[in-house]
Amino acid sequence: MIEYNELEKEAVISTPIIGLNNFTLTHIARSTRLPIRKVKAIIEEAGINLSDRKEEEKAEFLKYSLQDIKSYEELRKLTGIKSNSELMKFCRKHNINYTGNLGPSIDSLIAQGLKLREIGEQCNISHERVRQYIKEEGKYEEWMRKRKEDKEMPKLEEKEKQRCYTLIANYLKERACQLARSEDMPVQNSAKYIFSRKSLGAKPYEFSTLYNVFRIYENAVKTGEKISLEKIARRVNLAAMSISRILSRVGLEPMLKQNNN
Repeated sequence: MIEYNELEKEAVISTPIIGLNNFTLTHIARSTRLPIRKVKAIIEEAGINLSDRKEEEKAEFLKYSLQDIKSYEELRKLTGIKSNSELMKFCRKHNINYTGNLGPSIDSLIAQGLKLREIGEQCNISHERVRQYIKEEGKYEEWMRKRKEDKEMPKLEEKEKQRCYTLIANYLKERACQLARSEDMPVQNSAKYIFSRKSLGAKPYEFSTLYNVFRIYENAVKTGEKISLEKIARRVNLAAMSISRILSRVGLEPMLKQNNN
């Protein structure tokens, strides 16, 4: 609520301008040296009719008022203009720069690439009127370019996310391989299998299962035993064909040919 004192009220009510035909808030504000919103509050409380202002006087009032107005809603209320589209049309007709401190203008919303309906809701006009405005003002290409950029942004963000994941995965792979080199051969081969390109997309195995396969194989090498794929498979509860694939992906050959009988 706008506050004023009795002296200010008396100055407004007693101004000779009120006795003239088609007086405006602008005239009163200039005469009393009071802010126009305070003048309006006093006039409204006094019940003085301001509805007969001519269009030219309304334009003059609007130009004078803009520096004190903070929103489109307040400006519409002061001028009696019902919608933002009518307000925009009125301002263009009278060469009034209405975009100063009135919040987001339609041009700024178009530049952001918002949807027609979103622009209309913020400007209190229909989405069809927004479409017409974009076409009339030659802003279609600018609006479409921004819309396209906004549609592409999620794809670019996803691509960058995948790139970061790949960098992290490669670092972890390299670090794991470095640590594995200080361990025994079964650990090294298990790590080699897990990070092998050939293993990507293949059936995953628990590290402990892989370790047991390579431990059995290494022990057989050390003792000179010619262990079969079937025997390794039984000890780790896998199929012989699976043992063959595991060994081949780290460059190891079966000690005995698989028994197909």
